[in-house]
Formats: sequence, C-alpha cells, structure tokens
Amino acid sequence: MGHKEIMEKRLAAKREKKRFWRGARLQFWFWLFIACNILLIVYHNEVADFARKVVGSFSISVDYSR
Repeated sequence: MGHKEIMEKRLAAKREKKRFWRGARLQFWFWLFIACNILLIVYHNEVADFARKVVGSFSISVDYSR
C-alpha cells in the first residue's frame, strides 16, 4: 500500500465522519424539536402561566391579561 492509497482512505473516512455528524446533528435538532412540542402540549397550562408571569414581570405597564 502506497502513500497515496493511505491518504485516500483517510480522506474517505473523514468524509464519512462529516456526513455522519451532519445527519446526527439534524436528527438531534429534529428530536429536540419534537420533545419540546410534546412538553409544550403536556405542560401547556404551566408554560402559559410561566410565560404570563415572565411577560408580566417584564412589562407591568402593558397589561396582557385583557
């Protein structure tokens, strides 16, 4: 096996790794998105209350409860 073949193998391995990581990252964000949606659905009221509290504390002058 010559030097050229070794380098080609290395490049191929690198390319594979890159493709794998790109796919893994996409899948990670996809599953994170789904998990967030499920959490939002399950804890909808709690999240809404929390958001209202946060918004209320940030802007007391603007009343969002109407």
